Amino acid sequence: MKLPFRLSIGRQHIPILATLAVLILVFAFGAIRHGDRNFASLYNIVSLFRGGAVIGIAAIGSTFIILSKGIDLSVGAVIALTTTIIAVLVSPQLGPGWHPAVVIPIALVIGTLFGTAQGCLIHFFELPPFLVTLAGMFLARGLAFSVHPQNIAIEHDAFHAMQSIGIPLGRSDVPLAVIVLLVFYAIAMFVSRYTNFGREVYTIGGDEPSARLMGVNIGRVKIGVYALGGLTAALAGVIATIDRGDGSPSEFVGYELDAIAAVVIGGTLLTGGVGFMIGTLLGVLILGLIRLIIDNEGTLSSWWTNISAGALLFGFILLQTVLVRLAKRSG
Repeated sequence: MKLPFRLSIGRQHIPILATLAVLILVFAFGAIRHGDRNFASLYNIVSLFRGGAVIGIAAIGSTFIILSKGIDLSVGAVIALTTTIIAVLVSPQLGPGWHPAVVIPIALVIGTLFGTAQGCLIHFFELPPFLVTLAGMFLARGLAFSVHPQNIAIEHDAFHAMQSIGIPLGRSDVPLAVIVLLVFYAIAMFVSRYTNFGREVYTIGGDEPSARLMGVNIGRVKIGVYALGGLTAALAGVIATIDRGDGSPSEFVGYELDAIAAVVIGGTLLTGGVGFMIGTLLGVLILGLIRLIIDNEGTLSSWWTNISAGALLFGFILLQTVLVRLAKRSG
């Protein structure tokens, strides 16, 4: 029987295929190990997506940045800054008491401008992305504490209404966090594959000198990916604020590393130019599955989540190194 389409698998697909295989194996292990706890139930699957929503949304921007051969260490701090700004501006005791419909767009703009500023420093002054975003991490965290030094509970009818939003699915509801996660991944997949911006990101990450000779506006794309990183980090902060019902300048430490881990486990090469947005979502789900399995064990320390994620990360970095060397040998 002849297929109506041609299935072509190249070397660039190996990392994402490895990610998919790991996801299936981890899920199968959890389903067998904890079958008595309905591990594979629809409720648990929805909870898995919900638990990974904040990191997953932030990882969208991180994917574009790593595809362009960059890095962003300010993600967790920007999320914390966003939650704190929203909580203060909504509160009538600590701030003006504005409606969330006004405050949320302001928070998204602030996050985008923060990312844009980092992109400008990286491009115009040719500064290393690692150092610029490391400084951005300290700056955003400090700004969050200067806005308000403590956790702020949010009591607003609009937030309660958003927390109750859901799409019925069997005996479970798909909450707003999961809806936003899936919608923005669909948008990101389209942008990365079917727009000039997405193609230029891949081109710059693959070979920047060649991209420049081809007429790609390097500055516009580089600043654009960091602006996008700031926007998705701020959006992750918005979702975290809605889901948790508070803002905190001290939370979300290390989320930038979780986002980078999800991107790498999802098959995006740290050398830039190769990767798939769907792979990042799979990476987020793998990290969530590991956490869920360890929680269900009950006898294991939560540190085993980091140990397992670290082992996976080492494995995927090794796989990437092998693929890069093979690519160089074959020209």
